[in-house]
Amino acid sequence: MATGDSGQLTITLPCSAAMAATEATTPLSTQFCAVGIDSAGRAILIQGNTSPAGVIIGILQNHPNAIDKPAVIQVSGKSKFKAGGALATIGTKLSSTAAGRAIAYATTDCIVGIQLSVAGADGDVIDVLINPMIFID
Repeated sequence: MATGDSGQLTITLPCSAAMAATEATTPLSTQFCAVGIDSAGRAILIQGNTSPAGVIIGILQNHPNAIDKPAVIQVSGKSKFKAGGALATIGTKLSSTAAGRAIAYATTDCIVGIQLSVAGADGDVIDVLINPMIFID
């Protein structure tokens, strides 16, 4: 299992059925994507660029493929983050798409963190400094 830098803060939650189904259909598709918590306390892929924005708790570090398997979520520090398109500007505040992939933040988004490297296309993996709990009204 590839993860972010060692020594970073992670938590573990059970995987939701929806996230497990996505991973089972397309292996490795959820790793390094933004996640939140559903009403049952399970990890879900989360969209931070909706109104109201979903609450992003961190970035998934593994790829659980069955409901209730452990989802390892990095909640602070430097991590990998799967891009939802080209991201050219280091230092940009990032949010997430419905698939949990990195996109540039807009005014009503929940921010995951700060971009530390560039992505040329959808699916590229970049570095991000996770800065959770930044909410925009």
